[in-house]
Amino acid sequence: MMILNIKKKYKKISLRYRLLKYFSAFAIIPIILFSIVISGIMLNETIDRMRDDTKKRFDERFQYIDKQLEEAYQIGNTVSQDSYVRQILNDEFESIEEKYFTEAIINSKLTHMLKYSESNIQAYVIGENGSQFKSSDKSFLEKNFFDEEWYVNTANINNEVWQYPRIGSNIVNSLREEYISLTIPIRKVLKDTILGIIYIDIKIEPYVLEEASSYFYIINQEDTFIMNEKLVEDASKLDLSTIISESRSNIKYWNILESNDSLIHENKNIITIYRKSNINDWIYCSVSTKETIYQNVLVIILVTIAIIFGLIFIAFYTSFRVSKTLINPLINLSKTMEKVQQGDFAARVKTTSNGEIGQLEESFNYMVKDINELMTQIVTEQQKTRQYEIMLLQAQIKPHFLYNTFDSVIWLIRIDEYDDAIKLMQELTIFLRSGLSKGKDTINLEQEVSNVKSYLEIQKFRYKKKLSFEIDIPEEMMNFQVPKLILQPLVENSLYHGIKNKEEGGMIYVYGYETIDEIIIVISDDGVGMDEKKLENMKENDNNSTSYGFKNVYERLSMFYKERFKLDVESEIGIGTTIKIQIRKDDSDV
Repeated sequence: MMILNIKKKYKKISLRYRLLKYFSAFAIIPIILFSIVISGIMLNETIDRMRDDTKKRFDERFQYIDKQLEEAYQIGNTVSQDSYVRQILNDEFESIEEKYFTEAIINSKLTHMLKYSESNIQAYVIGENGSQFKSSDKSFLEKNFFDEEWYVNTANINNEVWQYPRIGSNIVNSLREEYISLTIPIRKVLKDTILGIIYIDIKIEPYVLEEASSYFYIINQEDTFIMNEKLVEDASKLDLSTIISESRSNIKYWNILESNDSLIHENKNIITIYRKSNINDWIYCSVSTKETIYQNVLVIILVTIAIIFGLIFIAFYTSFRVSKTLINPLINLSKTMEKVQQGDFAARVKTTSNGEIGQLEESFNYMVKDINELMTQIVTEQQKTRQYEIMLLQAQIKPHFLYNTFDSVIWLIRIDEYDDAIKLMQELTIFLRSGLSKGKDTINLEQEVSNVKSYLEIQKFRYKKKLSFEIDIPEEMMNFQVPKLILQPLVENSLYHGIKNKEEGGMIYVYGYETIDEIIIVISDDGVGMDEKKLENMKENDNNSTSYGFKNVYERLSMFYKERFKLDVESEIGIGTTIKIQIRKDDSDV
């Protein structure tokens, strides 16, 4: 079974690389053996040197951060114990002037306190009485700090709380910079009553947490790695779950929590250094990959065998040129096939020779040409089929309307209303002339509204006072292009299935409006309405007299807009029926 799998994989290898493979095997094996011997000799020395350098850099970063944490703690403790600050936080301001004056004093006090600090530290005071003081010129965030998690935790614990590294400040508007923060409650003298909280922001410079091939993290008291956002992507390269497990066991085994020195742990690919902070219960952790070691060894190996590679380069180059001459025509043919597979039937392969490969290229070009002609023929036939479907729908609508119109003319003649019969025929002539629209499938909304108006005028001859109508379409909508005969069938439905069956008659109201993205046309009547069953049948486009016009309009809209339209209907017995058409503006040329 394994032999069969090897044979299958071998067949998938390209011809060019199959030719080069045999030569590579004999040329590269000696180089690999030589590199192993050299790297084995130098590996131990390089690892020792890198271990010492890694520990030195770790201690420097440890001292940098711990010094800032210590200074932040001293500043926060000093402010929280300051009697004047306590007094201000314990009192209420009698006027806005007093509030601004006090803010200026406390802000100046905080600024002066941090003036000679070597660390990037800023202090902020949030008082329960609503006061806010700061040592920086940055503006406070517009939020209720009393509901923030850091404020609630500090107030509940009633002790200092260290906030983990993060991007941006929790209290003021800041750039996307790395911060560690400290919150300390300010209490009344000899009481546990919280007067406010001193919030210290410690800006950590990027180079402290970021370094090539080395990642600096903090482990909290739950032995969980705390990563800043900038290092998450790099950290994904490491197996953090394994590192956490190893760090937990080593921290407890070596009792590092009671030690003031660093613990170095090493496995096959990673060097890990731990050290507990002198200020809080955090443990600093540096994870360094041995990738740099291997890179240095590789450089030495490459320099050592450079001459050997130079000697075999000519042989490789000659072999490559020969294989390229034979294989490139097939590669070009393969790429052209991929283009055709993706739908580019204009792609052709250039004939490179008169041999077997040249004949294959010519046969492929003839085949693609035939396929392209066949596809063009199919598209043309589909377009014709679509046009025939539209013409069929128009033919279904026109006889239905003409039958009703001529019926009205006959009725007028029978009662000797010859003038009205002539006027009715004139309206019919106007209607048919505008309905033809020179054979176009789409017309502007103004023409469609004119058709509906002529239709209603014609029907009013027949129903007289039983039918009234109103059309209200804004002038700015009249230039939108819409499919022909989408309103008249719906108006006809309103007349025959709504107004006609109502003894006292009714009114048909056609109006329109537009939104940012759509034009909306509504046909509403106050006729007899429909029950839920008839309404449901109409929405499902059943083949019945009630939904005949609705179905035709729905199919016409579907042909033009696919699914990019809406045709909704609402009805209630005794109230009437409302039909709404929604068409996207970008589907209607103005």
